[in-house]
Amino acid sequence: MSAERATASVLLTGAGGFIGRVLAPLLTLDLAEQGGCLALAGRKELDLCDRDAVLSLPPVKQIVHLAGASTTFAFDADPEAAWRTNFLSTLNLLAYARLHQIQHFVLASTYVYGPPQYLPVDEKHPIQPHHAYQRSKYLCEQLAEQYARDCGFKLSILRLFNVYGPGQDARMLLPTLLAQLPTGQIHLRDAAPRRDFVAVADVAEAFRLVLQTGAEGIFNLGSGHSLSVHELVNLVVRLYGHALPVAYSQSVRNNEVDDVVADTRRAQALLGWMPQISLESGLKELLCAS
Repeated sequence: MSAERATASVLLTGAGGFIGRVLAPLLTLDLAEQGGCLALAGRKELDLCDRDAVLSLPPVKQIVHLAGASTTFAFDADPEAAWRTNFLSTLNLLAYARLHQIQHFVLASTYVYGPPQYLPVDEKHPIQPHHAYQRSKYLCEQLAEQYARDCGFKLSILRLFNVYGPGQDARMLLPTLLAQLPTGQIHLRDAAPRRDFVAVADVAEAFRLVLQTGAEGIFNLGSGHSLSVHELVNLVVRLYGHALPVAYSQSVRNNEVDDVVADTRRAQALLGWMPQISLESGLKELLCAS
């Protein structure tokens, strides 16, 4: 990568992941029009927990950090490894940002608000992470905010609500539900929790717009609507076209959040972003692909 092209490029971590696979082609097209290029860094290309390896990457102007332990399952299985991955990868990239004097750091975060005190949840809602995964992401947010203040680069934090789409971890709710359809019966835990589902393609577009606009600050990304697990099952079964028996074990997870709705007005105002894919359309696409 030449120095001239490097200064016009974006470093994308987690390019092979759930969101990265959708975002990478969008950024590649945008950068090609600008005479720039997309640099990729992830588990297969680079150990982001290796400080020397990260600091040796060619210089770029902007970083989009998607990589890391991105589910509660990773923290339940091996919390020490998950904490290390999220913290060290972010710390090393921030050290890289300081070294190369980047212009803009974009961080993928998650729902960190805990049980809502009001709905919809805006970016000013009190923070109360309810799981180690959420707490690790909030710690990364705070780390990035300090580096941005100290080093003077722009920082954008995208708090993702319930993202769904092709390639999602098979243990998540929707992949679990879809995998059970061919068996002729559905078994899930709790019918009651309500979630705000947003399509991965819409989320990738928000990241693209953050880079395009240079908008700073925290942005909630969701649909602005919630539905219960039971309502989601009914919708999926209707679209599937075959009546299926559904059973719930009624086991409630620790620290369960009953309802989640994103207030996305800030993203609409500053990014010009609104989700374009309805849940029904997104589910139809998943059903056709399964």
